[in-house]
Amino acid sequence: MNHNKNIDRAKAMISIAKRAGASAVKMQAYDADSLTIPSERTEFMLKSGTWKGKNLYALYQEASTPFEWFPELFEYADMENITLFSSVFDERGLSTLENCNAPAYKIASADITDIPLIELIASKQLPIFISTGMASDDEIIEAVDSIKNQGNNDIVILHCITSYPTNFEDANLSMIRSLTNQFPNHVIGFSDHTLGTTAALCSTFYGSKCIEKHFTYDKKLSTSPDHRLSLDVNDFQKLISELRISEVS
Repeated sequence: MNHNKNIDRAKAMISIAKRAGASAVKMQAYDADSLTIPSERTEFMLKSGTWKGKNLYALYQEASTPFEWFPELFEYADMENITLFSSVFDERGLSTLENCNAPAYKIASADITDIPLIELIASKQLPIFISTGMASDDEIIEAVDSIKNQGNNDIVILHCITSYPTNFEDANLSMIRSLTNQFPNHVIGFSDHTLGTTAALCSTFYGSKCIEKHFTYDKKLSTSPDHRLSLDVNDFQKLISELRISEVS
């Protein structure tokens, strides 16, 4: 969402991520109707932060990446020689990404119990990243099994805490070791919502092989609630350097 509905900014962020040393860029393929309904009921209203007093529908309308941008952004990423893929939230998003020849898909934490969607995505026989925030052990097992039952074993399981930002004392990095023991044939990683780079670096000591971090061009902006918990280019370069040291150490 940090492109602030500006496609040139979205392209610039892809370029900056490439220069910072990112292996890939991930978008999110949704619109407001993919995620929620236009309701003013209490449970749909934001109660704190920049968007206090507005409903979730308005937030997702503002935060979404327009589907019509996707072909142009995939083409741009290809020109920049960096992998671009996306989270998928519904069949419309999946169809859009298929038309762009997306090389992989991600299932967000909130959809880890949406087995029909997971099975549909898995049937495309492309690598799948799946976040485990909010999920029980049984729900994680069911989601992974539903992918494998489609004949797809190319799975990256990401430990995740669904809290923005996540407090360090809540990061629960030992879960990465548990997932590694539970799923020895799959890559285990960390979708990190803590501030800074420390938790991401520490996750490698527990066996994390893949790191996902939110990214922005300016952490001081308030145009989206995501800016302040994201890494900017300097932070990202620092993280890459630290991860390479961890790797050789």
